[in-house]
Amino acid sequence: MKNLKVLFLAASLVLFFCGTSQASDTAIQTFSLSVLDICVLGVSGNPSTLTVSAPKIGGNTPDSPFDDSTYALYTSVVGASKTRSITAAWGSADKAPAGCSLKLVISEIAGLNEGTASAEITISSVAQNIITGIGSCATGVGIGGAKLKYTLSVDTVTSLVAASSENVTITLTMTDE
Repeated sequence: MKNLKVLFLAASLVLFFCGTSQASDTAIQTFSLSVLDICVLGVSGNPSTLTVSAPKIGGNTPDSPFDDSTYALYTSVVGASKTRSITAAWGSADKAPAGCSLKLVISEIAGLNEGTASAEITISSVAQNIITGIGSCATGVGIGGAKLKYTLSVDTVTSLVAASSENVTITLTMTDE
C-alpha cells in the first residue's frame, strides 16, 4: 500500500509538471527594406481664360488679368544632398496676343523641402526655373503645393489688336538639379 501511495504521488507530480509546462518555438525572417527615387509632377487644373479688358479710368493702360487658381503638385524622393527643380515653357509655336506677354510666378509654396520659388518669368519656348531646391517631399493635393500665378501682361498698348486670341500649352517639368 505504501508503494501504491508513492506511485500515486509520483504520477500526480508528473501530471502537475507536464500540465503546467509551456512549449515555445521561434522562426526568423530576413529581408531588405528600400526606398526608390520618386519624381512625380501634376497640376490641380487649368487656369481660366485671361482677357485684357478696359481700365477703370479712361486714359490708363488696360488691366493685366491674372489667374492664381491652380497649383503644381509634386512628390519627390531624392538621395542625400540631392535636389530637383521645376521649369516652365511653352511650345515653339505658342505666343501671347500682340502687345502682351505671359508671366508666371510661384505666389506661395506651403511645406518643408518643397523648394524655393524663382523670380517671375516671362514664358517662352526656353525652359526656365520656377522652383529650385526641391528635396524629399509630398505637397498634398488640392490647395497644397506651389501656387501658380499667370499674368497676361499688357506691354505695348499700341500693339494690341481687338478680338485677337491665342491658345497656349504650358509644360512644367521636374528634373534633377
